Amino acid sequence: AGIYNYFANPEIVNCTFLNNNINSPDSHEGFGGSLYYNNSRTTISKCTFKNNKCNVAFYENAGGGAIALENSNVTIINCTFIKNSADGGNSLGGAIFMDENNSVNIINCTFYLNFVENGGYVNGGAICDENASNSCIITNCIFEGSGNGVTNVGIFSGGTSVTVQGGYYYGKSLAKMS
Repeated sequence: AGIYNYFANPEIVNCTFLNNNINSPDSHEGFGGSLYYNNSRTTISKCTFKNNKCNVAFYENAGGGAIALENSNVTIINCTFIKNSADGGNSLGGAIFMDENNSVNIINCTFYLNFVENGGYVNGGAICDENASNSCIITNCIFEGSGNGVTNVGIFSGGTSVTVQGGYYYGKSLAKMS
């Protein structure tokens, strides 16, 4: 990750994250091409995430081309996510991946052409909220063309509590809740 936060609480404001790449072709997982939060609390606002990628071996997990979260409380507000991706054996969340025990609010953000590719388990072209221990509220966001070739969904929820309020969605299907 461009920035790894472990028990840290930095506020990220007015930043651009461009072309960050986790590239692990051998046998390592890769999460959070730009930002990785573990046991942290923060606000990310007015930032742009463009062309960030997690690219790992075909049998490993890749998640959150732009941001990956674990055990964290995060608010993401007024940010733009463009062409971020995850590519691995299991590709999860082209822009944002939430692993476990997160409380996340995503407000007034734009997701454009984020995607997951390859792999046997691919979900959440823009956002993948994989764990039932998460809480995620998405408010007044725009999703355009984010998805994947398998399920064609922008938001994937794996048994979690995801609430989508307002906003617009163009292109692929908005959500798959399982």
